[in-house]
Amino acid sequence: GRLSEIDDGQWPLVWQYDKCGRITQEHQGFSSQYFDYDPAGRLFRTRMPDGNILTYHYQGENVSQIDLNGQTLSSHQWEHGQEIRRHMGRFGELTCRHQFDERGRLRQQTLQLHQTLSKPIERRYDYNVVGELTQITDNYKGIKTFTYDLKSRIATASHKPYTGLTLSDKPSYDDVNGYRGYDEQFRFDGADNLLSHDMPLDSLKQFEVSHTKTSRQDDSPTPEDKAQRVEGQPAVKAIHANRLMLWADRHYQYDEFGNLIRERRGKRQHTEHCFTWDSQHRLIEFKKIRHYHDAHDPQFHETVVSRYRYTYDALGRRISKTDMQTGDKTLFFWLGDKLL
Repeated sequence: GRLSEIDDGQWPLVWQYDKCGRITQEHQGFSSQYFDYDPAGRLFRTRMPDGNILTYHYQGENVSQIDLNGQTLSSHQWEHGQEIRRHMGRFGELTCRHQFDERGRLRQQTLQLHQTLSKPIERRYDYNVVGELTQITDNYKGIKTFTYDLKSRIATASHKPYTGLTLSDKPSYDDVNGYRGYDEQFRFDGADNLLSHDMPLDSLKQFEVSHTKTSRQDDSPTPEDKAQRVEGQPAVKAIHANRLMLWADRHYQYDEFGNLIRERRGKRQHTEHCFTWDSQHRLIEFKKIRHYHDAHDPQFHETVVSRYRYTYDALGRRISKTDMQTGDKTLFFWLGDKLL
């Protein structure tokens, strides 16, 4: 009674089982995976589609070590069913530690790369009396704080970057001169739909500076943009049939089934995303259209189009992505519902 074969004429799927009903072979298209089990019935060895072999070792029911082709890939230490330490690399070059409170909530993470002299990355989590996350303290990225309304919906969020590191110590995405963090406010209706997401102008300016790459087009906010972003004024202008139609400078369109088919954003709607879905509501094509303008040359206009197509197997898993401009194809292989 177990499924053994599906052939849709494009990407055949075949499974083989042992006497205990465990999968021993799985064939997807032209690739194959093989599985072996220990006497306790736990997965012991996996041969991947590319020929690499993963071997699993256990401490009770928890994985204590994973080997790749006979070399240690990672080792794991557990306490009360929770992973508290993980060493990665043949010689444990990278170590990740987790600390939990008495209620099983994550309180602290530490990541240490032993081959460098840089300080470890540490992140601490704080909660209020009802268990809501109120603060994340990161010694590289800074402090994020959160507040909630009486229905446990997020009300405010703020980020204050950490200034104690030199520029050489900071990750590249934090190397923004003058970045001071941001503050956000959220409002909901009675059905828990997000009605507004406000960011004060000072915070918005800093946020845009830190998230915008330099290019030839002029993407500075227009007076209309700024008018919509005045503190205390909702940025979302329209919600129709419980679907978000407009948020800040982003405009959304949907098909009759509720699938997003078009998104336009930015000044002059310079970026457009188009989505095409099949009869099973799977994304089969994505198109990105980018319009470039130059504030110093009104005659300059350039449009760049990127298009990608996607295919799926009989179980609805994505198996390929094709760049329609270059012809480059990416194939996806699966272990059950997990992408390999």
